[in-house]
Amino acid sequence: TIAMLARGTSRLTRQQIADELIRLKVRGSLTHFETNRDHLAAALSLVAQLIQDASFPAAEFEELKREYLTALQAQLDNPEERSSDAMRTHFNTYPPGDPRYYTPLAERIEQIRQTTLDDVMRYHRELIGTARGEIAIVGDFDEKAIVDELGRLFPAYQSKAPYGRVDREFRAVVPSRIEIDTPDKENAFLRARSDLLLRDDDTDAPALYVANNIFGGSGGLSSRLIDRLRQREGLSYSVASNLSLGSRERLSTWSLTAMVAPQNLARAEQAIYDELRRARRDGFTEQEVAEAKKGIIESRAMSRSQDSTLAARWSSFLDLGRNWQFSKDFEAKVVALTAEQVNAAFRKYIDPEQLTLVV
Repeated sequence: TIAMLARGTSRLTRQQIADELIRLKVRGSLTHFETNRDHLAAALSLVAQLIQDASFPAAEFEELKREYLTALQAQLDNPEERSSDAMRTHFNTYPPGDPRYYTPLAERIEQIRQTTLDDVMRYHRELIGTARGEIAIVGDFDEKAIVDELGRLFPAYQSKAPYGRVDREFRAVVPSRIEIDTPDKENAFLRARSDLLLRDDDTDAPALYVANNIFGGSGGLSSRLIDRLRQREGLSYSVASNLSLGSRERLSTWSLTAMVAPQNLARAEQAIYDELRRARRDGFTEQEVAEAKKGIIESRAMSRSQDSTLAARWSSFLDLGRNWQFSKDFEAKVVALTAEQVNAAFRKYIDPEQLTLVV
């Protein structure tokens, strides 16, 4: 449905919409874009028109459907996509029909084949609305004029369906080892994941955030994983860990991804588990913790220099009923951490025996 919004309205064709987006210097998506002061009001007006007056041309729908099917079918032969699909399928705990249900790739392809234009139009007609929501604008603009324009464009367009949140909650998932055979491919992917009973305002969250940064989440050229698998042993082209902290429910996810040559897969797996056991046994050093804290604070400060990042964070804060004080407090907790606290958090939450592995 969302992808069809820019394919035509009662007044504009797809090409005319594309031309208008270029004229207005809009870069990005309909709900997260950049433009300049002179074109902001007109860009917002165009977005409102696309959402509220989409015409859903049948030819455009069939073309878009073919594009989606082609892209999804290509993923069936892609080791990276297949490993991701297997992991997400394993962690699905909801039945089909539940909004939280993860639709496996093959099932998704079949669903798109069966989706009709009437289905898409019905979804738009019954569920889409702009009367409730948050909008954040950062940069050079006329605040009063834009606030007035927002009030004119969006509040009256109400969804016919009542609003209600549907959040995933923590559910224990039995760890497993899943093997996927993708012969004759240049690269193999190794993924590990564990869901955690943790939220971003819990006491342990900053400590685990720092621990993950040291282990594999720094985003730079130095971490426990990179030092072992890439620098020392040359086993992996890229390897990283990630901590996704929940903000509503006490549900966070720790994951790890490595891309390796197929002949190095077993050695890479062994090296990862060696590093996990070493981190739990010996912990991280005072120097590692100090460098990680410094890097985190600098990285977060740099991200705040980007208007698009600020706008996205403001939108999230508004939805959560927070402001930048939450971010400031989180960073203060990071700075105050000791190596002992960081190591305790890693040992508490990251257990190799509780990881699901997809290879």
